Amino acid sequence: MLGGRYGSIDEETGKSYTHWEYDYAGEVRKERLAIVIKEEASRQKTGVSKCTIP
Repeated sequence: MLGGRYGSIDEETGKSYTHWEYDYAGEVRKERLAIVIKEEASRQKTGVSKCTIP
């Protein structure tokens, strides 16, 4: 799984779907790896300056 941003929030858990998937992978004993980068680096890499969803 890969998420460039925290993403949409599930109202029941208060977590993003990527966060939920990460937790679930741990529950079913899948190996997980998290790489955290600054938002500025993400914008430079993708060329997206700001993402807004109404």
